[in-house]
Amino acid sequence: MKIIRSGGEFDGRSIEDITAKWWQWAVHLPDDANPFEDLTGGFARLGDRGDLFFAAGVGGNTDNDPDPSVATVIRSFTVEEDQLLLVPVINWMSNLPTRQERLDEVDLVKSFITHVSAEIDGKAVRGLSADSDKFYFQSDDFKISPIGEDETGSDLDVFALPAGEKLPAIAAGFYLPIEDLREGKHTIHFSAGADFNDDQIDDFALNITLLVTVLDEDCHRDRRNPDRHESDHHDHRLWDGHGPDDHGHRNSDHHGSDYLMDA
Repeated sequence: MKIIRSGGEFDGRSIEDITAKWWQWAVHLPDDANPFEDLTGGFARLGDRGDLFFAAGVGGNTDNDPDPSVATVIRSFTVEEDQLLLVPVINWMSNLPTRQERLDEVDLVKSFITHVSAEIDGKAVRGLSADSDKFYFQSDDFKISPIGEDETGSDLDVFALPAGEKLPAIAAGFYLPIEDLREGKHTIHFSAGADFNDDQIDDFALNITLLVTVLDEDCHRDRRNPDRHESDHHDHRLWDGHGPDDHGHRNSDHHGSDYLMDA
């Protein structure tokens, strides 16, 4: 398993560009049945985009919240072993009129983030924090295509996405792009918060657990690129923070993070 860091790529595509694809997907989901409002994972399959699997965050608090200020969700779903699982720990987007305004707005929102953290199978992801850019991804300008009245983007008033217009946007946020997640069952837990009023109290916080079953890629190889062979995969094991990997070497991939530590 490999967690790709900022500046990294998946199959020749930058993760920053893939996060823009995530937003283009997110705003065009069915408004009445979408993975963002899903409390169980029943709609998670909508995130299956071939060799990518987009996990959903939350747009606000849910009925599961023991604390009304924290959006709490537990979702179960299945992915395939050769898919990139993109987990949005906390993310945002700007589509203000000028590029400089968009850049300024995503930077401003970043300054509101108070904490981000995640654990995979009980081990904390080292380097994921609001003070580090290791897992912070910011896209270049991209286009949001026209949004229908029955699509999720119609509810995102904060982004001012008028129906019928194709608008430039910039996406930013903290993500976990997880590659080569091994066959079997895994638990991914992440949390984050934002204080918009500088009063030391989070105005928005989330606490999400993903119960992920990973299937052998051979089960559905017909849905993948037939030219992608087993030899194209590299075994990047997660390092638990205490020593070298199973081969006796530290992973030196500049844009890959194999760092988990005991939570």
